[in-house]
Amino acid sequence: MTFAKITLQSFLVRQNLVFVKKIILENALAFLLLLAALGATVYFYKNGQISFLSPGKNKPKIEEVTSELLFTEKEYHLLYKDWALEEVIEIARFEDQEKWQGDGDFDFSNVYEGKSSLALVSQNHQISRAVFPLEKDFDIDKIAQFRLFVFLKTPLKNLEEANLIFEGEKGVLYQYPLRELTEGWNCLVLPRSLFSESSNLGQEKAWSALTPDQKGEKRIIHSLILQITSRPKTMSVLGFDLLTAEESDRYLDDWNTNDNRFLSLARDGSVVNLRLIGFAGQAANLKKITGARDYTFQARFIPTKSGGFGFFLRGDYQSGYGYYLTVGGESKDAFSITKRGIFSTRGEEDLALVKGKIKNFKVEIDMPYWLKATLKGSRLALAFSIDGKNFVELGNANDNSFSSGGVGLAVKGDPLVLVDDISFAQ
Repeated sequence: MTFAKITLQSFLVRQNLVFVKKIILENALAFLLLLAALGATVYFYKNGQISFLSPGKNKPKIEEVTSELLFTEKEYHLLYKDWALEEVIEIARFEDQEKWQGDGDFDFSNVYEGKSSLALVSQNHQISRAVFPLEKDFDIDKIAQFRLFVFLKTPLKNLEEANLIFEGEKGVLYQYPLRELTEGWNCLVLPRSLFSESSNLGQEKAWSALTPDQKGEKRIIHSLILQITSRPKTMSVLGFDLLTAEESDRYLDDWNTNDNRFLSLARDGSVVNLRLIGFAGQAANLKKITGARDYTFQARFIPTKSGGFGFFLRGDYQSGYGYYLTVGGESKDAFSITKRGIFSTRGEEDLALVKGKIKNFKVEIDMPYWLKATLKGSRLALAFSIDGKNFVELGNANDNSFSSGGVGLAVKGDPLVLVDDISFAQ
């Protein structure tokens, strides 16, 4: 009996020891697993792969990096003088030698191009209308877009309606409503596809969308009609200047700009040029040349309206930041090298690096001039020529705000400038 009791107690003790050892081993294993999980958590947290914070709070800041591709070709040339003259048509210049009929009158004070514009005045809801028999007919189906300069002299709220209308054969009319005007000068680009057509010669015209001709017949335009109507008990005054037509806008394929109205085609005698339109924009970059650093850049300019013109270098067309090397502007004998960007806590700035005057010389309208810029490292130099061969350095500056960027053209103020013979070499 005593022996049995001792044996049973020994057995129970041994069983308890086994149970305790098992518990200790299990707890030890759990502790080791916990340590391993904690170590993994610390590792992933330090590497930014997990976060204990709720989404959207205290996210790690991601650095934004801007990169650019460098232009590696040694030379680049762009010529417009070899383009076909049919690419652009001057329909009306609104000069006093043009034989306008109707209510309009020539205005010699509000002029954008040339010496005069044509003004229409409407009072108390009356229709004011002017008609111009074209000196040269054209086929409207060959035109991609028209461009018209309009001067709004009176408040827009006074104007009820303004229309540009072409008259074709058998009295067929093609109309475009002139909208989205602001007071002062406007540059309107009018796509042919948005014209409407009417073949009704009566007072009430049924207008329908202009669609491509399916019969192969030409839709020849003979006359131009401008028509405005003021609201009751008000007066509206609109001036019109320089109406042109373009067969296509393929010339834009070479350029980047914030506003495509800044660029157009223009005739210069028997050749085609690129035209810069001042109040529609300030700068454009060549698409092909990106990330250029050290180079020479040259072009021929013919100003047809006063204002500054020249180059936009190491620039970004989207922000307008970069270097501007120009002649003309506020003074016809002035030149300047300036930069635009953010250079301090003051925010966006235009800072002059060099300003000066060309001794015994003034930039004249309708005369050709050549500009050449040379950039090497932090040095920027601007040279000037009246024959495209003999250049005189006007000024230079040292600045390292922009080390590389786009290459293009720029204006200051609201000039009209013809440009051609554009060349780049590095």
